[in-house]
Amino acid sequence: MKLRVSLLLVVIAGLAACSTPRSEAIDQATAGARNAAAKALDYLRANLSSQAFADTLKSLPDNFQAGVVTVHDSTRDPSGAFSVRAVILGSGEAGGGGFAAELDVRLCVRYSGSLSGTSHVDMADTPCPDGLPTEDHGFPIEQNITLG
Repeated sequence: MKLRVSLLLVVIAGLAACSTPRSEAIDQATAGARNAAAKALDYLRANLSSQAFADTLKSLPDNFQAGVVTVHDSTRDPSGAFSVRAVILGSGEAGGGGFAAELDVRLCVRYSGSLSGTSHVDMADTPCPDGLPTEDHGFPIEQNITLG
């Protein structure tokens, strides 16, 4: 009897430790979206001091391999303060055969800062706008994620 209980506990622990293709795909998509957000931040920091604000936003690469960045809206006031809200999609796929998962996650961030004096750019989570699509290229947007 003790052997059966021990064996059952080992099997349950083994199953609990296994990740599913869906969870692996979410992890992959999350890492990709966060990576794209960081690369967009680096791009803005490198280019906002040498290009006009609108030109920098227009030239912001929309695809950083790991995630797709779309500028949703932006503002800039005469003092040089600015804000850019971006929607970033990360894609993930895992598994194979009948146990595959392919999906996207959505990350919404606000890049803000100042272009006057010592220019700086910061990045923070922001709520995703209402009315965004629930799928991308036929794949479901599984969930909204945060930078953390």
